[in-house]
Amino acid sequence: MLTLGVAGVAMAPGLAYADQLCKPVVGSFEAHIVTAGCGSPILCTAGRVWGGLQGTCQFTMTSAQATAEAADVPSILFFTGRSTVSLKSGDYLSTLCTP
Repeated sequence: MLTLGVAGVAMAPGLAYADQLCKPVVGSFEAHIVTAGCGSPILCTAGRVWGGLQGTCQFTMTSAQATAEAADVPSILFFTGRSTVSLKSGDYLSTLCTP
């Protein structure tokens, strides 16, 4: 099982519009690495969300950059990808995730 924490980044031109529609929610999500149907050569995950939002989640990593080159030094990955949450209501949320 892989549990990931992902922060969404809002684009500046959409902030005024988004502020009127956004409200904070508290909840959790759990995601697992998937290979079938993955649109990324790097990493895809799928799972569920619960709490303030109910539904499923998918993440597709589009790029990754390691902080260290040496094989004997553990590195941190900075990544970019797209995260999508499909709500039980049929609506969905999508965000670009960056370091």
